[in-house]
Amino acid sequence: MNNQTKKFPLKEFNPERCQRERHEYSGEVLITDLPRVLEVAASGKGELFVDMKFALEKGGVVIILLEIKGSVELICQRTLEPFMQEVVNEVELAAVQSEKQMEFLSSHYEPILMNEGWLDSKEIIEEEVLLALPVVAKSILSDCDLNHDQAYCSASKSQGDIAPVKENPFAVLAGLREKKN
Repeated sequence: MNNQTKKFPLKEFNPERCQRERHEYSGEVLITDLPRVLEVAASGKGELFVDMKFALEKGGVVIILLEIKGSVELICQRTLEPFMQEVVNEVELAAVQSEKQMEFLSSHYEPILMNEGWLDSKEIIEEEVLLALPVVAKSILSDCDLNHDQAYCSASKSQGDIAPVKENPFAVLAGLREKKN
């Protein structure tokens, strides 16, 4: 993070008060400030830019407009090498007091249950970053020269390490089925 960039406030906040007072928060968050993200990351490299605004929905429900952009270093499951994964997530969260309120929300809002009127920006950002990350981390194919015919990635294996392509064990069954017809 450079010295010119403002750090995003990772703290508890009252969404209703933030909306009423027209607060807007934006700034950078380091990966090292997000312990749950750091658990799945290859390292603490990367940073995120977070923008949080507040609006009021019909019925008095506060909507949190959250935008997260940046990158997290992950381990590619093809090459076992680190790579920077882009993170882009925009979500509209509806801050509700009870599960009963969730029933009346528009379907395009993601409900978030407040704890006695409060939410924690750090927990929200961690959750949304984790949801934006791929289940299986893979670098861009052009970065690892994946050879689909040989089913190997040249970035992780040399030509001498390539296992021969095995014949499909069910090919025999397909042949028997064709003979039967």
